Amino acid sequence: MSKLTPNIPQYKKHHPLFRRLMGGWSLLVWLAMIGVTYLCYIHGGSFIPLNGQVQVIKENVSSLEVGKIVKILVRQGQEVKRGDVIAQLDTSLVDFKIRELDAKLRFERRLEGLEALDRERRFMEDVQELRKLISDTELLQASDQSAHAVLTDRYNAWADYLKKGLVSNTEYFKVGVDLAALEPKLKKYPEHLAQYQKNLADVLRMQQETAAAGSTLRADPNGQTPDASIEDDPQMKQLRLTKDNHTLRAAADGSVWLINFQEGEVVMAGAPVVEIVKHVNPTVETFVPETLTVKVVVGQEFRVSTLTEPGKYYRATITAITPQVVGQIDKANIMVNRVVRGRRLLLTPSETVPLLPGESVMIEALPQPWFWQPGRPTAKR
Repeated sequence: MSKLTPNIPQYKKHHPLFRRLMGGWSLLVWLAMIGVTYLCYIHGGSFIPLNGQVQVIKENVSSLEVGKIVKILVRQGQEVKRGDVIAQLDTSLVDFKIRELDAKLRFERRLEGLEALDRERRFMEDVQELRKLISDTELLQASDQSAHAVLTDRYNAWADYLKKGLVSNTEYFKVGVDLAALEPKLKKYPEHLAQYQKNLADVLRMQQETAAAGSTLRADPNGQTPDASIEDDPQMKQLRLTKDNHTLRAAADGSVWLINFQEGEVVMAGAPVVEIVKHVNPTVETFVPETLTVKVVVGQEFRVSTLTEPGKYYRATITAITPQVVGQIDKANIMVNRVVRGRRLLLTPSETVPLLPGESVMIEALPQPWFWQPGRPTAKR
C-alpha cells in the first residue's frame, strides 16, 4: 500500500450563524440596509405623528342696543366684506327722539338768537346814547368857553370903566360873579368827556367780545339756525351714534356661518345675531403628550398634511406653546377618566396654504441630523 496522503483542500470552519446571515448576501447590501434604516429614523422615526386641527376664528356680529330685527341682509354661506351691512334693527323710537330733540334745539337756538338780537340792540342804543352825550357835552363846553372868554374881556374892560365912573359897582361885580360861576364848569368838562369816552370804549369792546364768542346768534327769516350747530350738540351726537348702532355691520372679511335670529325677533344688547368665519391665514393647533414636551421649541418646523390630500405636505412653524403642562381628557382611551397631560402647540404655515377652517391634519417632524436635539426651555428666575 502506498503511504502517500491525498491532497484534499482544507476549508475554514465558520460559525453557523454567520454562514446563515451571509447566505449569499454581500456586505454592501447590509450597509445599504443600515443606511436606509438610519434615514427612516431621522425622517420621523424618533417623533410620532401628531393629530391637529385647523383653527376656526369666528367673528360675532352683536347688537349694542335692544331692538327688533326688521331686516337680515345676508344668508348662510354668503361671503361678506368688512363694513357690509348684516342686519338692520328698528329705529322708529330713536328717530322720534331725534326729531323731538331737533325741534327743542331749534326752539332754544331761536330764543338765543332773539336774545342776542335784543342784546345787540341794547348795545347799539348804549353806543348812540353815549355818542350823543359826548357831542352835547362838547357843544356845552364850547359854548361855556366862548361865554367865559367874553366875560373875561368884559370884566377886564369894565375895570377901567369903573374907575372912570362909566359903570356901576353892581354891574361890575355881576360880571365877576358870572365869570366865577363858569370856571368850575369848565374844569369839569374834561373829566366828564374822559369818562364818557371810557364808557363808550367799554361798550364797544363788550359788543366785539360778545360777537367773537358767538353769542350774537342771528336767526334766519324762519327763526331757524344752521344745522351744524344742532348736530354739534352732545345729546344729538349720542342719539346719532345710537341710531348707527342699530345697523349691524361685518367687522372682518369672511363667510356667514350661523344666523341666530330671524326678522321680527327682539334681540338683547350683546346677543350675537350672526356668526362669521373670518378669512385669515389658517393656523394649526395640536396637543403634544408630556413625554414629548422637551422635544418641541418655538421656531421648530414641521410638515402638515391633510386627510383630503394625504400626499401633499405644507411646512409650518411652531409660533406658540402653552407655558404650562395642561390636562386633556382622552375619550378614546379604554381607561375611564384617564387624563392625558401635555402642552398645546400653535403652528403657523410658512406661506398661504389652502387649509380649510376646522380641517383635521397630520403633523410630522421634519428630517433632522443625528446631532440635532431641541433645547429644553428653562424657566426664568
